[in-house]
Amino acid sequence: MGTLGLVAVAFGQAPENANDALITNDDNDNLLFTAANDKSIVSEVMEMGAIRKVVNETMTHSDFSAAAMAEQQALTQQLDQATTEINRLSQLIAQSVSNAQGRSPIADQVNRLASQVSGETSAFVTYSARNNRSMQSVRSQVVGARSDLSSMAAVARTSITQSVQSQNVGIISQAQATFDSTVSQMDVLVANDMSRLVGNTVAATSRSLAALNVSISRQIAPYAVMASAMANTHFMHPETPFYRWMMYHVYSNNGVGWFDGNNPRFFGGRHPSQWGDGNTNVWDMHSDIRYMARLFTRRGVGTQGGATVCSETWYLYSSTDTKYCIALFRIKNTQTRTIGWRTNWYGTGWSGWGNYQTATMNAQQRWGGSCTWWCHRGYTWNIPSNSNRNRVSTVIFANGMCHPNHYADNHHIETTFLGFDGLQLPNGLEYIDDMDTASGRWR
Repeated sequence: MGTLGLVAVAFGQAPENANDALITNDDNDNLLFTAANDKSIVSEVMEMGAIRKVVNETMTHSDFSAAAMAEQQALTQQLDQATTEINRLSQLIAQSVSNAQGRSPIADQVNRLASQVSGETSAFVTYSARNNRSMQSVRSQVVGARSDLSSMAAVARTSITQSVQSQNVGIISQAQATFDSTVSQMDVLVANDMSRLVGNTVAATSRSLAALNVSISRQIAPYAVMASAMANTHFMHPETPFYRWMMYHVYSNNGVGWFDGNNPRFFGGRHPSQWGDGNTNVWDMHSDIRYMARLFTRRGVGTQGGATVCSETWYLYSSTDTKYCIALFRIKNTQTRTIGWRTNWYGTGWSGWGNYQTATMNAQQRWGGSCTWWCHRGYTWNIPSNSNRNRVSTVIFANGMCHPNHYADNHHIETTFLGFDGLQLPNGLEYIDDMDTASGRWR
């Protein structure tokens, strides 16, 4: 029997139709069976709706029970008020009887009325007690129904969750299988595409490299020939003597006078008059190697046996018309110790007409002398080193003209010569050609 039937019985009424009971034990069994076995999510959602409906109706019946209890309490209060009033009337009647000191028809009627009221009161109390017991039974059944409904809802939720999870597992498994299959297909497609791409790239790269090799070969062919041609030059053999040199006049008798207005810029930082009449020293030349390069523009290559740098004779009108021959060597020490280099040179340089013969190494070692006609000079230069085995030193030689040979018409014969006997360097020293790129101080 359903919850509504239980309530009706408690109040003395039976349901007109057994089907009026909302949920029976059979209904519970059927609901549990359906929740546990139906695999359709739609059916499970409908069953959950049915359970929710039962719960709602049970809550409505509970509200009805509360209303019945409130009505009972009101009747009890009325009964208590009636009992109090009867007792008060009984007391008045008793007092009236005592005052009358005898029985009377009115007293008998009052006594009958009191007995009747007392009987009705007793019957009402009995009904009230029975009604309380019925309400307590209804409460117990409602609480039990609620507990049953909660258990049913929990079982239904568990069943639905398990069913949904089971279906989710199936869906996930199917999706995973589909995904794995798709990935495998994509792997195959990517592998094929990569294979084609790599093949095309390799082929294109091979063609590009072949074309590049042809282009490079065409471009470097002249350099290969040049390298072969330079194989036996001083550029490839640092033991081959190499030097920079210049031979120059500093004065003209045709109205020019001292060249460039006696400006030193084209003459290594020394005035033309210092070269022509002043017995200048090469260690006093400009300290910047780039400035010096403006004067030493000619390249010379000798042999280890020696080199002829300048050899001239000319006819001049005045002693001021000087002609100098100078040579500059750049020597690299590839060791970490000082190495001596002995040089032997020949030539001219008479101080009587201001053409002093000088030589220097880094302006530190200095040699100077005068030669009337022709002289041989010998000197050892101590080429310094550094820890990097690459220190470069500068050695400069300068020869002026010799003593003149005079003629009656005031013209003269002059000679300028500079040559080296033996230019082989000791081990650890090398000739270098760096005047085009060298910078900084040479002294």
